[in-house]
Amino acid sequence: MTLHTDQCLFPLLFTSTTWMAVESQARRSVTWAFVTGACLYLSAFFTFALLLAIPMAAAFAVAEEWQSTLDRSRESHGRALLKTGIAAAAGFILVGLELRFAYEHDFFARLEAATLSPCGMAKLARRSL
Repeated sequence: MTLHTDQCLFPLLFTSTTWMAVESQARRSVTWAFVTGACLYLSAFFTFALLLAIPMAAAFAVAEEWQSTLDRSRESHGRALLKTGIAAAAGFILVGLELRFAYEHDFFARLEAATLSPCGMAKLARRSL
C-alpha cells in the first residue's frame, strides 16, 4: 500500500484549506469564505481526520483578523469574523447537501461507521449495494 495520500494529498488539502481561510479573512471576502467551506467539506470527504482542519483554519483566520486590523474596533472584528464564518459554514453545508441528494453520500452515517470499527465502512458499503 502506498503512502501517497498520507504524504502528499492530505497535507496539501490541510494546508490549502487553512491558507484559503486565512486569505478569505484577510480579504474579508464572502466568496473566498464560501469556497473555503466547500473545500473543507471535500477535504473531510477524503478522510475524516481532516475535520481537524476546521478548528485550525478558524484559529488561523481569527489570528489573521486580529493581527491585520489592530487599529479597528472589536465590533468590526466580530462582524468580519461572523460574515466569513457564516459564508464558510454555508459552503460546507451546501456541498454536503449536494453530495447527499445527488450521490446519496451520507456524511454522518459514514463518520459513525468509521468510528465504530475498522470494518464498519465495509458493512456500510455492503448495505448500500
